Amino acid sequence: AMKDSVDSCYSVSVKCRIGVDDCDSYQSLANFVRIVSEKGEVQNFIIHARKAILKGLSPDQNRKIPPLKYEYVYQLAKDFPNLKFILNGGIKTYNHVEEALNNGANGVMVGRGILENPWYWSQTDSTIYKISDPGLSRRQVLHKYCTYASEIESTTESSKKLSVRRQLIKPIWNIYYAEP
Repeated sequence: AMKDSVDSCYSVSVKCRIGVDDCDSYQSLANFVRIVSEKGEVQNFIIHARKAILKGLSPDQNRKIPPLKYEYVYQLAKDFPNLKFILNGGIKTYNHVEEALNNGANGVMVGRGILENPWYWSQTDSTIYKISDPGLSRRQVLHKYCTYASEIESTTESSKKLSVRRQLIKPIWNIYYAEP
């Protein structure tokens, strides 16, 4: 079992798509979850709610073209109440987050939505968790992020610094998106 191969203080999770090519029925996905949860003792699943089309679509197209099927994730949560399901794919607003949570998802993973409009998500603590937001300005966030980026860069070997810099800029590239 996967669980046997890791230290007991860690949990094993699986991130997957709802299907691949023509193998994309709910029953196939549910069977996969059942087998992995039983044989691998996995309790946490991150489900990207799109299928992957391996022949004919690029990775970028696979993130946009196959339709999102959130209902698959919601049904998994009903059919496997002892497991945890995190919804991934197409989450761009707090309304999407709340809809997913209200329909049975145990959590959501926001990917490109944060990269496209990172400042929108600065109210997550108060909007989703009903606790105080840090209250930082964009400038304060950038200052803290620069400190973090400098620490990362200082531990990166010279030949990889350019690549690391490109990765570090992604999360803050659009921090002033939609600012008047």
